[in-house]
Amino acid sequence: MLEATPELGVSRATELGLPRAYSSLAETLADDAVQAVHVTSPNELHHSQVKEILAAGRHVICEKPLAMTSEESAELVKLAAAAAW
Repeated sequence: MLEATPELGVSRATELGLPRAYSSLAETLADDAVQAVHVTSPNELHHSQVKEILAAGRHVICEKPLAMTSEESAELVKLAAAAAW
């Protein structure tokens, strides 16, 4: 399996004809053109990443599971409901 690197992201974006690639979630969220983020990272990262995305005021599409515990999932549901879009 290929290791995910910024260089691989740029290569894949170029192959797909995409205008840009990002090297981190923070860099992605710093781009005001980004309206939604699809979380496809390892399951244990979903909770923290979804919280960060919601805090940045972006829409989230998350692969399952949403989080590792029902408490974490409930927290994310509350944060999403409170988000002002």
